[in-house]
Amino acid sequence: MKVALIIHSNIFTKVDGMTNYYKRLCSSAGAARHGIDVFMQADEVEHQIQKKSARFFFVKVNSSFQPLPDAFLSLSPFFFIKLLWYFHNIFKNEKYDCVQISSAHPFCFAAALVAKRLNIPLIGSYHTLLPEYVPYWAHEKFKSYLFGGLLTKFLCGFVKFWTHLVYGAADLILVPTSRVKGALAKHRQDEQIDRAP
Repeated sequence: MKVALIIHSNIFTKVDGMTNYYKRLCSSAGAARHGIDVFMQADEVEHQIQKKSARFFFVKVNSSFQPLPDAFLSLSPFFFIKLLWYFHNIFKNEKYDCVQISSAHPFCFAAALVAKRLNIPLIGSYHTLLPEYVPYWAHEKFKSYLFGGLLTKFLCGFVKFWTHLVYGAADLILVPTSRVKGALAKHRQDEQIDRAP
């Protein structure tokens, strides 16, 4: 099986549960006789490297900011259009058996849109309870602002909507724990959620 894995941050420089999971996944793909191409954002020049059975593609992000460490987010609509074109060309040429996205980040969403357009099965990995996390983060971030309460409410609503929009495109959603599965199932009426091995 040939898989395209889309991760919004660089798993070689960032250390957390999600990136550790994908490092292990990439190192074991060869033993399982799967080919895996990993697409990640970076603030360096675009390039590609090969490590054992996995190829890693680094996509440079222009005019970006980082709401979280190594989570580059471009404000330019032209960058999003560039991503759509970039993923379309590669997915069409490489003929992947499936595309897996790691988050609701716009980088992953661009790949998801292209996968759906090309009728490539799409898997979503849901690692973080983002709609549940954002209220705490936003409250601390905006509590000193004049309209901090409204900003927090708006951001919470937007993140919830965006998360459901992105993962709604997936044919299957993988989750790491039963707790995450239960939290996600509260917002979904289908049976597309399963625990990752």
